[in-house]
Amino acid sequence: QQSLSQKLLREAWAGGAANAFTSAFLNPMDVTKTRMQAELRAGAAAGAAEKAVHGTMAKSLSALWREGGVRGLYLPGLTATMVREMFNCSARAGMYVPVRDLLASITGGAEGETHMGHRILADAVFRNLGAKVPHTENIGRSSSR
Repeated sequence: QQSLSQKLLREAWAGGAANAFTSAFLNPMDVTKTRMQAELRAGAAAGAAEKAVHGTMAKSLSALWREGGVRGLYLPGLTATMVREMFNCSARAGMYVPVRDLLASITGGAEGETHMGHRILADAVFRNLGAKVPHTENIGRSSSR
């Protein structure tokens, strides 16, 4: 039987890792979005005299592929993205199940038995916590892309 701290650590690690790998999988979309935003800002500053390279998502993905292949799509900002997701999401995603189970045990539910009310309350706890804790979402994003 695992101790409570081991269980919490395992859940936090699993939640953070799941979010980090999802973010890594979607990193090309984030790189594309960032490049398109940078091009819009540069175009606005220069009076939009130059032809847009990253005008649409498809054009941007194509340009990024031509510029750097798989590395151009995945590597810009990948480490910062994964670390950010690991830290920001490990507690939120990883602690949901233990908190839900704790709420069920406090309200007299049988072990492993949770109801919709437990799930809603556990979700509300973490949504409220997420609103109160400062986020580090943009750390490393613009400087690494």
